[in-house]
Amino acid sequence: MSLAASTRDMTRLVFWYLGVQLIDLEQAYSFLPASKIIPYEAGRSKGYCDLPKKIQNKIENQQSLTKAEEHLKLTAPSLDEVVRGRF
Repeated sequence: MSLAASTRDMTRLVFWYLGVQLIDLEQAYSFLPASKIIPYEAGRSKGYCDLPKKIQNKIENQQSLTKAEEHLKLTAPSLDEVVRGRF
């Protein structure tokens, strides 16, 4: 069966460039089905660029963040700069 005849969703290679350290490049890539990729503006309107409320509450209450939450806190503001070409 040819790829054109396949009903399987085409896979896309995604490079997660925000917050990736040079020594962690093997974690900087993912293969995702095209159906899971949405335009930036659509994700922004759904709040995907904002810090989750749980993390915002922890910051406001001066609670400690997990390593993953700290990573999100540090990289979230950078996204708009990357999209606007300031990276």
